[in-house]
Amino acid sequence: MVKSERSGFTKSCGGRPTNLTKSGFTLVEMIVVVAIVAILAALLVPTLASAKREAHHVAWAESARQVGVGINLYQADYDDTYMLARQSFAHDASPQTDRTWVQGVLPYVEEFNLFLCPVDMTRERPAVSFDPDLTGGDSVTRYYQASQRSNLGYNFTYLSPVVDQGKGWTNFPRQGGQISVPSDTLMLADSAWEIKNGKPTGGGNYLIVPPCRYAAAENKPRDSFGFEGTPNEQFFTGGREWGSGSANGLPGGGLYPWFETNVTTVYADGRMARVPIARLTHGCQVQSDWQGLILNPQDYLWDTQ
Repeated sequence: MVKSERSGFTKSCGGRPTNLTKSGFTLVEMIVVVAIVAILAALLVPTLASAKREAHHVAWAESARQVGVGINLYQADYDDTYMLARQSFAHDASPQTDRTWVQGVLPYVEEFNLFLCPVDMTRERPAVSFDPDLTGGDSVTRYYQASQRSNLGYNFTYLSPVVDQGKGWTNFPRQGGQISVPSDTLMLADSAWEIKNGKPTGGGNYLIVPPCRYAAAENKPRDSFGFEGTPNEQFFTGGREWGSGSANGLPGGGLYPWFETNVTTVYADGRMARVPIARLTHGCQVQSDWQGLILNPQDYLWDTQ
């Protein structure tokens, strides 16, 4: 046989060229390869998604822990006093005259993103920038508004209650020494601005509200808020009430579990923990307008006693 340099063919004895080289894949081979890739993708994608979500969960838990440490540092500078929910509740309050607790604590944690859960995609993007040299517009207003959408809600009704005693809303911040068991007293927890049809919207909520007020006692119920005789409507809640039941298995009071059924929580001693949703109502009969009693104060996480 004679090889032709130009054609790449060899000539047989009969003079007919024979192709001895083979390039590319056949259709059947391509189909097999695509099928294998599809199967591997189907197996790997859920695993990768789960791993990514768990990484977000770990990062969020660390952020919550750092915020808890920041609050403890804040208290050290303010005679062990808890931060105000807001400085002003006046009708004409503005970003120039008001500050939220998030703004008060920020200097002690330094990074605003620590207040933003990484899986919350319901707020406006990109994240707010507070440097007027880098971003146009009113950075003070954006800072103020964004601080109210923190995904860590503050148990302010117990730690810094806001009460109307006839002269407008007044803050009554408490001190760490007034808390009986700091390691079992809820300070912060996952939150959402609003829940519609079981879905969060608008980002987080900087304030959360407890499910109960009065604790069962022998003679008469004890006011766990410490304002005996003050009507419920004189306490600021911002519309974050609890009902006798929870919609779609979700809690009330501004709470929202950003990671399935677990809620990221921070306690008065700075400890961080992941707890099931149901744990937030243990020891308490949840009813609307704080009508349900606290039957087991030892199990009730919100109270300071």
